Amino acid sequence: MTRRIRVSLWAVLGLLLVAGPAAAQAPAALLREGVAAYENLEFALAARILRRVVASEAEPALSEAELERALVYLGASEVLLDEQNEAVRTFRMLVLANPRYRPDQLVFPPRVTRVFNDVLQTTKAVAVEAPPRMVLVTRTERIGFRIFPTSEHRIRASVVTNEGATVRVLYDGVIEGPRTVTWNGLDGQGRIPPPGNYRLAVESMVTQGNTLRSLQMPITLEAAPFTPVDVPPPPPESLLKPEKRSAAPGLSILIPSVVVGAALLVPALGSDSGSSGARIVVGGAVTLGGIVGFMLMKPGAPLPDNVAYNDSVRTDWDRQAREAERENQRRQGVTRFIVYTGSPYRVEGR
Repeated sequence: MTRRIRVSLWAVLGLLLVAGPAAAQAPAALLREGVAAYENLEFALAARILRRVVASEAEPALSEAELERALVYLGASEVLLDEQNEAVRTFRMLVLANPRYRPDQLVFPPRVTRVFNDVLQTTKAVAVEAPPRMVLVTRTERIGFRIFPTSEHRIRASVVTNEGATVRVLYDGVIEGPRTVTWNGLDGQGRIPPPGNYRLAVESMVTQGNTLRSLQMPITLEAAPFTPVDVPPPPPESLLKPEKRSAAPGLSILIPSVVVGAALLVPALGSDSGSSGARIVVGGAVTLGGIVGFMLMKPGAPLPDNVAYNDSVRTDWDRQAREAERENQRRQGVTRFIVYTGSPYRVEGR
């Protein structure tokens, strides 16, 4: 291989290595060039560049926001070039890709926004939003789907099987603006459908039964296990108050009296001295006084306030326990689903 050929091959390889990243960035770079041309009032150049952007299949592909930006600037360029039919087609592509899109009136002149609004009125489509994950308790709760129309028209929103059989019609009528439709997890006959894959189908219609297009959102129903409510345990004794008067206060009087009385009585009973009679009288009086004091303290007598308090604590516990049991019985009678939603896609016609 000659030196000249080797140099040429290395040059070609170098160009390919350089061209690879440049080609990969081409759609985004072209978009910036097209917008710059529009802003410089070079509408014909902007239209040529932006048509290449929209038609490009190079990687990495444009994001949804970048593609919407390319379409709105392309449509605006075509309007200002008096290419009305081309502008309508471009704006229609944008509206079908994102029915909620609206051009910034501070960026685009009324001439452009008028054409865009005309396309909105004549292109009947919807966008649908829903959380990616929802919890649905059939019969008692509902999940919601937010529907955004391009303009006023008749729609029919239904939950359908993957084979197209209708499970439940959620809404059938005219929609003028954003609307939330809800589903309680039952089919049209009030039955609970089995777990599995379904779709939310929102049909845009000119007249009843004449479907222009529909938006399909995948739905997966996953059965969730029954989670019982804990039944509260009975109140511990530490929370309750004593319901009878304690003997401790009386014993604090009785015991010292008995001890003192015994100290006087026992020696006196075994003595023949003249003072033993006095000691017996005093010892007996002290002991009797202790007994009387003990009885006056009424040990074991009921305490009405404490009894009423304990009754209220037990009644409150009994109420909570019965409510928990009723809730568990209710939960056993319903089905709980975890609902997962996927990315919507459009289907033209039926």
